Amino acid sequence: MSESRIALLIDMDNIIYASENAGLGRFQVTPIIEVLKERGRLIIKRAYADWRRHHDYRYEIQDHAIDLVELPQRGRTNKNSTDIKMVVDAMEIALTLKHVDTFAIVTGDKDFFPLVTKLREHSFQIIGFGVFESTADLLVQNCDEFIYFNNLVKSQRLTSDMDRENIYTLLVSAVKALLRDGQEFVSAIQVKKTILRKNPAFHFGNFGFKSFTGFLRSGARQGHVKLQNHPQTGLLEIGLPKSASPIPEDEPGSADGGEEGQEDYTSVLNSMGLRPWDPEMRRRITRDLKKLASDERDPDNMVLSALIDDLADEYEKANVKIYKSQIRDIVRMLMYVGAFKDRRNRVITSYSTPIAELNLVRATHWINCLCLIHILKYDTGLSRPVDATRLLFGSGRQREELDKLILSLISMNLIKEVKNGSDKTFKVITDRYFLPWK
Repeated sequence: MSESRIALLIDMDNIIYASENAGLGRFQVTPIIEVLKERGRLIIKRAYADWRRHHDYRYEIQDHAIDLVELPQRGRTNKNSTDIKMVVDAMEIALTLKHVDTFAIVTGDKDFFPLVTKLREHSFQIIGFGVFESTADLLVQNCDEFIYFNNLVKSQRLTSDMDRENIYTLLVSAVKALLRDGQEFVSAIQVKKTILRKNPAFHFGNFGFKSFTGFLRSGARQGHVKLQNHPQTGLLEIGLPKSASPIPEDEPGSADGGEEGQEDYTSVLNSMGLRPWDPEMRRRITRDLKKLASDERDPDNMVLSALIDDLADEYEKANVKIYKSQIRDIVRMLMYVGAFKDRRNRVITSYSTPIAELNLVRATHWINCLCLIHILKYDTGLSRPVDATRLLFGSGRQREELDKLILSLISMNLIKEVKNGSDKTFKVITDRYFLPWK
C-alpha cells in the first residue's frame, strides 16, 4: 500500500495559547512531526501566525523546514485572518495538488469544522491535533483521527485506567460491525479503521499499550476477543468468543437484555464523545460541582477548567475514587445541554470562558435526555428498554422512568413517535446539541 502524502497546516496562535493555558508549557512542534512521519511523507508544512508576537518560535519551526506564513496583527485580534488564510490555502492545495491525499490540521478551533467537512467530501484523510481542554468535540468527531497534544508531551496520559473497559467495549463493537454471516474472524487492520471511525480520538498509547497489537492481545487475555493469524497471509485477525456475557447482579436471570446490550448503547454514546459513566457518579459530580461553584471565587477563576481541577483535588484528598477524566466527561455533557452561560447569556462551550450562570437544577434529567436521544438514533424502536434504563438510571427495573423521559422529549419536540402497523419507533428531530433552557 502506498504511503500517505500529507499537508500540515498549523494554527500557531491557537495551539500556543491552548498549550500554555492547559499547563502543558511551551508548545513543541517536534512530537507532531514525529507522529506524521510514521504515517507518510510530509509534502507541505506551513505555520500561520503573527511572527512578531511569536518570534521566539521562529527558529524551532524553521528547523523542521516549516514555512512561516506571516499574518501581521491589525486591531485587537488577528484570529479571523488566520482562520481564513488557512482555509483558503487548504482548499487551494485540495484543488490543485492532486498528489496530496491527507491533511494534518493543528488547532482546536471549532471554526475549522466546515473546512474538515469539505475536505472529507473530497475524499481526503484528516488527522487533527489539539489540546484536550480547549478542543471542540465537533472538530474531533469529524476528523478521521484526532491526537491530543497532551498525550504527546506528557508522560501521564489523559485517560486513566478506569477507562479501559470502555475501550474494550469499543473493540467488541467494531468487531461485531465487521463480521458477516458465516465469518468468524476479521482483519485487525479493518478493526482499527472502524474504531477510529467510531472514536477518532482513540489511541492505544493513551491506555498504556505500546502498540495496537498489544491492545488486542490484552483484550484477548481478558476474554473480550479471540485472535488468530490468517493461515495464508499470516496477518492478525480478530473474532469474538462464543461464551455469553455475564448477567449483571441487579438483573438475575433476566431474559430481556443483558450487559452486552448495554455495552452496545454505551459504545454508541462513546462514539459521540458522550461517556455517561455510572448514574450515581453523574449525580454526585453534578451536585459537588454546584456546591463548589457556589463558594466565593475569583471571577477569573470561575472557569470550567479550574472547577474541574479543584473538584478532582477535593476527591483525591477525600480518597474518593473519581478521576479528573470522569469529571471532565460529565462537565462536557453539561455543556452540551447548555448548563453554563457567560455574562452575555450565551451558552458556554469552552473550558476557559468565565462562567456567569450555572443551571444545574435538572442537569441529571437533561443529561439522561441527551443520552436517550442518541440511543434512539441508534435503536429507533428501543428494542432493549432494560438496557437503556440500566444505563440511564442504574437499574433495569425503572421502565416507568424511561417512559417519562420519552414523554418529556416528545413534549419538547425533540423526538416524535412513528407508528408502522403494530410497530412503534421514534424519530429524532433535533441535532446532537439541544438547549433545554433556551
